[in-house]
Amino acid sequence: MSSLQVTEALARAVASGLLTAEAAEAIVANEKIYLASTERAAPPERRGLPAVTEAIGYVGACLVMIGMVVFVGQYWDDLATWSRLTIMLAVTALLLGVGAFLPDDEPVTWRLRNFVWLLAVGALAGFTGVLVVDALEWTGPGVAISIGCAVTACSLALWQGKDRPAQQLSTFVGALIATGGVMALIDGDGAIGVSVVSIGAAWLVLGVGHVIRPKYAALPLGSLAMLVGPMIAAESWPNVAPVIGLAVAISLIAAGAARHEFVMTGAGVLGLFVFLPMTLGELFGDTVGAPLILLVSGALLLIVMLVVIRAKRRPDHSAT
Repeated sequence: MSSLQVTEALARAVASGLLTAEAAEAIVANEKIYLASTERAAPPERRGLPAVTEAIGYVGACLVMIGMVVFVGQYWDDLATWSRLTIMLAVTALLLGVGAFLPDDEPVTWRLRNFVWLLAVGALAGFTGVLVVDALEWTGPGVAISIGCAVTACSLALWQGKDRPAQQLSTFVGALIATGGVMALIDGDGAIGVSVVSIGAAWLVLGVGHVIRPKYAALPLGSLAMLVGPMIAAESWPNVAPVIGLAVAISLIAAGAARHEFVMTGAGVLGLFVFLPMTLGELFGDTVGAPLILLVSGALLLIVMLVVIRAKRRPDHSAT
């Protein structure tokens, strides 16, 4: 109700004898004081940061990383190990510090913090690699385990379970690298593939259950890992891995359809295109049976889909 409408309502109340003229004047005066105080207390409207600020941040962070890579690569043989480590550690600290000073209460600074910290984790991975290979002279899976653990630990500290998709990504990748290194000590590519599928499935379940945030990052990461795992295992298990991949793809389609999660369904369909021909190729070889089965099965599924849709849309006349 506007101030004019309030004044008119008070005038009618005075005319009807419901209020005295003095009471009406007191109400109007009190409302004027209240409105004046709220106008003074209202905070000034914040203006969003211009797009050029975000662009400058991206370019600056990229230039720091590119400069480090080019400098270290160009003078690799001339630099002592401690010099390489110092440069990489300095870049890591710089990017971590810049990200820490960026507030995350605006979309622009939120995106910049995600990006800068992602590059910082990449610089840390390089530092760890130089440390264990050049300084400690490690070889084999121990290098992957060290890099993966460092990336995972740093990313977890930056992520903290908040809405930071880039830090969730680096945490996920670090966990895959570390676990893959451990599995390489056990059974090579087969064990690595199984570990990737397992981590992807766990990530997917935690994302669906809103334990991992943000969900929109957890679902594609988990789904893709579940599909990549059988591809890795195929190097050691060429006959079994396609069947595992096909089962994973079907499970993703079913779970995605049941929960109305398009990302899971889409990933499952993608896996179906990859693993179904591989599985049929293992069963039928180069015979004509494989493509015929695909054609007939696809046509039947389309017919079933149309029948179900038409049955659902048909009006129910039993109640009339």
